[in-house]
Amino acid sequence: MAVTAVGRQITELQRQRQLALRSQTLADLLALWPTFDLADIDGTWPPLEAGLVTLIRARRRDSTAIAANYYQTFRSIEGVPGQAQIRAAQDPDETLLRATLRILGPIGAKKQIARGGRDVAGITLTKVSGSVTRQVLEAGRDTLTRTLRDDPRARGWRRVTDSDPCEFCAGIAAEGVRAKTSAAGFEAHDHCGCTAEPAFT
Repeated sequence: MAVTAVGRQITELQRQRQLALRSQTLADLLALWPTFDLADIDGTWPPLEAGLVTLIRARRRDSTAIAANYYQTFRSIEGVPGQAQIRAAQDPDETLLRATLRILGPIGAKKQIARGGRDVAGITLTKVSGSVTRQVLEAGRDTLTRTLRDDPRARGWRRVTDSDPCEFCAGIAAEGVRAKTSAAGFEAHDHCGCTAEPAFT
């Protein structure tokens, strides 16, 4: 965790940049979404799915770049000598990625329609957008945790939330620094805005 005021500012700046990327991703998703027609789910979902997969992959690269730049900058500001080897997040498994999108998208929409649900389009959009943006920001979080695990100067990381976190995020943040040897990775829910801050020896 940060021992300098500037370090804390850099951490917050990184979190804000990731949130800005999330907003841009959501804007891109909203531009694609009108092509999805509940009257023709099977016909209109495939091209939307392809667009979402392309969007997720592109924005994950952006999230990784933001996190990588932050890690090196934060490390230097905190007075840690040398440079770390950045371990970028791995590409998501496309089969799992597409399956997740389908469960939340067309499959979920059909189930809502069968139950006579209201605002099916709105609910489906909320679920899909939450998953898409989580998977994008997951790249930055994974880059941070993967990098610090291989950094001999790092001892772990702490969760950084916004000023009004949900109970789940607040509970994890209250635990303090998590050892880099911990089996648990960064746990994030859909629409989560948290990030990780490295802790050095």
